[in-house]
Amino acid sequence: IRVYRRGGSAKLVLTSDVMVKDLASRGVVPRKSLTLSRMSGIPDDLLRHFFRGYVDGDGSIRKNAGSWTLSIAGTREFLQWMRDFITRTIETKAAVRKLARISQLVFGGNHLALHVTSLLYAGSTIALQRKQMAYQAMIEDFAVTSHRSPRTSVRSVTSIT
Repeated sequence: IRVYRRGGSAKLVLTSDVMVKDLASRGVVPRKSLTLSRMSGIPDDLLRHFFRGYVDGDGSIRKNAGSWTLSIAGTREFLQWMRDFITRTIETKAAVRKLARISQLVFGGNHLALHVTSLLYAGSTIALQRKQMAYQAMIEDFAVTSHRSPRTSVRSVTSIT
């Protein structure tokens, strides 16, 4: 196993055929964003943790012109499964959109983005640090902006991918 660090990220290279086959038998494959479908065997009480991990890897929490958005990239089938899980708890009509080679699920607007990220990140002890920080920034921003007059706007752009 070799780990290469470049640009704030790490790359894990597996050279063991046995380990690669074992991981593939469990659904861990290259380019999962383009191939992953609904997975079986994950207990319902662990789905939010599973989806949080997926968002950590293939999601974006972004603030643009005062409005927060959570967007997730993946296959249509996987994102529909994720949307169905989220809509069991949060009322939303979010749709999976087809892009060039991939699909995208977007939860836009401060309230919806906050509710969905809270479903995934609230009380979690394991998460990608920068995504957890984005969630905390969203909570803090929501607390501040909910007390502003409607004419006040924030024109900053924050993107955490």
